[in-house]
Amino acid sequence: MRTPRNCNDFLKQFGSEVFRSLITRRSLFSLLPSFCLGAFFPALAPGASPLDRIAANWPAQFTGPRTRRYRADVIVTFLGIPVFSRASVGSANITVEEGTTQDNAQTVALRFAAGSVPERTKGLNRLGYIQELVVCRNTDVLESAYFGFMTSSPESNYDEDRKALGPDAKDAVAYTAVQGSAVRSKCSYELYQMVLPGTWTFAHCDEVVRHVRASLSRKELKLTRAETSADLQSPRTFLYAVREAIQSGSKRIQTPFLYNGKPFKLDVEKGPDPKTAQHFVSKKLVASASSVLRLNGSIQNLQSGDKTPFRVWFEKDSDLPLRFEYRPRGYLNLAFEQYES
Repeated sequence: MRTPRNCNDFLKQFGSEVFRSLITRRSLFSLLPSFCLGAFFPALAPGASPLDRIAANWPAQFTGPRTRRYRADVIVTFLGIPVFSRASVGSANITVEEGTTQDNAQTVALRFAAGSVPERTKGLNRLGYIQELVVCRNTDVLESAYFGFMTSSPESNYDEDRKALGPDAKDAVAYTAVQGSAVRSKCSYELYQMVLPGTWTFAHCDEVVRHVRASLSRKELKLTRAETSADLQSPRTFLYAVREAIQSGSKRIQTPFLYNGKPFKLDVEKGPDPKTAQHFVSKKLVASASSVLRLNGSIQNLQSGDKTPFRVWFEKDSDLPLRFEYRPRGYLNLAFEQYES
């Protein structure tokens, strides 16, 4: 399995590996006949990271962070019919902070973290985190930076790195870390590899963030790739582009964004979904079904042409989703829904 390099890759790997941990090929196909017939920032580590540089160049007064937490469920379908599901295989959270600089530029800090619950996934331990800082004036994005990490497949140096953790590292987990920045004229990013203790799970995400940022600051991680590109369409980042689409008054939005030097396009269409909205009312997540909209979207890699579909449900006048779904495989759906009040 290739090393994931962005949020899209992580969710694809996360869903697939959770599925494999829960059900074997034999047990899956044994289900099919019956259904066919009958059926914000934490404290920054010292050092001039891209996030640190933008925060220093654009000092802002931030409002208090807004956070929403989610439960992750996995659903397997056959010919569009659900044949297997497991609730609470993971958790996630999204945090938004907004600020204003002295010269009235707007700053938006976004954070997304997701991970498996090993007790619900037969020991599978997966964790991903992305943090973005975007500076804009109205709809014009001036500068952006991001930092993140995610579990990855062991590379050739995995055994050597694992030994460095000591005798208790038999369950060590391989990670990829990334940091990057972009302005209108160019972007740059760096990819790193590392191995961390297997005892660190989603519950330890803040601790992992501090550890990885400190390791990057001290230049302790192995650099695997560093690139700089020019002639950008936009320095928008992924989470910012999705939030912008949610907030837009338009029903159809197409937005370019950048990740790891590669151009992507976000293509979304929004409209009502009365059935799912009523579900949110029954869960006491919203007061009125009429306040809920569904966003049907796709992420297209403009170099390869590959498209990845996703869906987001949200309440009008809110930028924090009620639910979002991602389909890493045609038969596999990963759903994140806000915990009940």
